[in-house]
Amino acid sequence: MALNDLLVEDQQHDTLLLAGSADVSITDWFFFKDHVTLKYIELNDATINMKRNDSTWNYQFLVDYFSSPQSSTTKKGGIELDVKQVELKNIQFNKTDGWVGKNVKISVKQLSLDADEINFSGKKIDINTLKLDKPLYTELFYPGKRDSLNYVRPQSTTATSNTDDYWSINVKSIHINDGTFGSATRSETPSPENVFDGGNIFFSSINGDIKNARLEKDTLFIDFSLSTKERSGFEVKKIEASLKFTPDMMEFNKLNIVTNKSKLSNYYAMHFANFDDDMANFLHNIKIDARFDNSEVSSDDIAFFAPDLKTWKRNFKLKGIFKGTVNDFTAKQMNIRSGNSMLEGDIELNGLPDINNTYIDLKSNNLQTNYSDVTSIIPSLRKIQQPDLAKLSSIQFKGNFTGFIKDFVAFGTINTNLGTINSDVNLKFPDNKPAVYDGTVSANNFQLGNFLDMPGIGNITFNGKINGSGFSAEDVNTNFDGSISQIGCCDYVYQNIVVNGNFSKRLFNGTLHIDDPNLKLDNLTGKIDLSGKVPQFDFDATLSKANLKQLTITHDDFVMSGHFNLNFSGSNIDNFIGTAIVNNASVLHNGTPLSFDSLSLRSEIVDNEKAITLQSNDVEASVNGNFRILELADAFKVFLSRYYPAYITKPTYAVGSQDLHFQIKTNNFNAYTFQHSGIRSLEFT
Repeated sequence: MALNDLLVEDQQHDTLLLAGSADVSITDWFFFKDHVTLKYIELNDATINMKRNDSTWNYQFLVDYFSSPQSSTTKKGGIELDVKQVELKNIQFNKTDGWVGKNVKISVKQLSLDADEINFSGKKIDINTLKLDKPLYTELFYPGKRDSLNYVRPQSTTATSNTDDYWSINVKSIHINDGTFGSATRSETPSPENVFDGGNIFFSSINGDIKNARLEKDTLFIDFSLSTKERSGFEVKKIEASLKFTPDMMEFNKLNIVTNKSKLSNYYAMHFANFDDDMANFLHNIKIDARFDNSEVSSDDIAFFAPDLKTWKRNFKLKGIFKGTVNDFTAKQMNIRSGNSMLEGDIELNGLPDINNTYIDLKSNNLQTNYSDVTSIIPSLRKIQQPDLAKLSSIQFKGNFTGFIKDFVAFGTINTNLGTINSDVNLKFPDNKPAVYDGTVSANNFQLGNFLDMPGIGNITFNGKINGSGFSAEDVNTNFDGSISQIGCCDYVYQNIVVNGNFSKRLFNGTLHIDDPNLKLDNLTGKIDLSGKVPQFDFDATLSKANLKQLTITHDDFVMSGHFNLNFSGSNIDNFIGTAIVNNASVLHNGTPLSFDSLSLRSEIVDNEKAITLQSNDVEASVNGNFRILELADAFKVFLSRYYPAYITKPTYAVGSQDLHFQIKTNNFNAYTFQHSGIRSLEFT
């Protein structure tokens, strides 16, 4: 049977069916038989238009016409219709549903079907091959008239599934050439370029093969290998898997995805309540269950779905188990490597793609990275000039990281090029303000001076509570209560320090206890100011022991003790300016006791000359001029050796010029200089 130029119109005289030609080969005398075989169907240049703007379709009049009461003599089961071979060319199907708010367009340039059986009455389809050239399926969603009328949808009466309603469908082979799939929701706002929009999906250039497709009740199983490109520019060079598609899940077993820059393998599943609605809000509604192994992901590919990652420009090698939505997921048994960075552990992320407002719960078995890698992911860290984070270089972290990128708690051990830090600290990085921190922290041989750009400070080992803001010398304001095992300062490493005080802009104000082998200090209360070129000290303390030579304060061997009230500046005795009052004092010089129990020392600049006055129970002295105190004792030896060569030995090195005026009065000269000279007292200028 052949038909040409077939036209069927609906009751509004709009085209319902238009076909250029149709050719059907059918069983002879089929109208007398119960089983009819359509051996061959060919349809060319056909368009089918189905539409409605209310609850009635435009083809309903045909359904009503051909429907009639069932005859009592009609045989049970009716006529069985079987299709063997179908050839379609230039076919287009348009379904415009203004009532529901959904338009569907299906077309194909050429379709070739070879079937073992297509039995409509038996609801059974067995197809050997199906070839599709330029197939197209698009759907458009928009507000329908039904919703605007507050139409009450009839409740489903099928509480349980009826196996008689299901079709049995099996297709051995499907070949697709240059296919298209689109799903969009009508919107006033155009989709952004180069970004995947779940409300406007459009895949073109779909090519590949589907094997062993079968429909069992409401579940579709297929093995496929396809390639395609999405409207955003995201290209899938190959995707192959065994697919299981149910009303609430798409599961990809034996998954292998290859894009321009990524490769994912193993297992991936998407769970949803409603496929169309949830795909339109992919980031929040589609629940992902994935297991990746030996996979590589480029941030450029992720950026199609999470645009904030566009600047990362990084490749990640990963394995692990991932569950949740894109904006709220967990990853277990995770191993991620990128550049010089790696992460082993578990992580939970809630808030993507906005990384700055994403809550992070990381349990790190081993996190390794460096400054370059971190700032490529979090560029805002480059704005922090002090401290110089780049000096940390390589970073290793074991522990927990909880919070946001700019407000988090770090609990664990951090190893860096500058040393090791153990922390349980809340850190905040507010915009255009100093960092804020609160918690407990300890460090082992950490290069504090290098980190804070303070040359006079060396390495530090400490443990204590810390609370404050800022890291740089200009904005730091920190309260510290703890112990310092050791810290380098002014070319000496001090040990066993207990501190409770505030350090603000290079100024320390608080209490200090030191139990160093060369410095034993109790109840130091006051201020230490390191903001100038030389440190300033203003404090009161009980000194049990101070070995000044070992502390690099003097060249000669002096050991002191006593109660000190100090208000001076200077890093050594040569640039000492201020006052020092010592009571209950004891001094050893080269192991010999010097007899005095009190001392008042003042050093100042008068008329561009240094003036030093000293008073004790046995000595009164003053020195004025331009001189170096560290060389002054040897300068006196040079001077006195001229008059007392038998008693005074001239120093072996060249002593610098000393221009000074001095006056010394002593009651017990023997105790200070000439232990074997026989001289008991001396007064001269």
